[in-house]
Amino acid sequence: MADTIVGKFILGETLGIYNNNDSLTFDANGLKITNGINSFSVNPNDTLGLLKISKGNNDIFYVDDN
Repeated sequence: MADTIVGKFILGETLGIYNNNDSLTFDANGLKITNGINSFSVNPNDTLGLLKISKGNNDIFYVDDN
């Protein structure tokens, strides 16, 4: 049981932190914070937007793997 809790739940990709309106998510896809207009995300799986700051559908600032 301890192996499952520590190895898979706490340190693995199973753990996620969310709030009721999804303005904050922290899971296997990284961190995303939004107020519905502006957003900030860190996604280690997205090579085109490892770190991204957006306003609406427009990326204001991003860091890619290059």
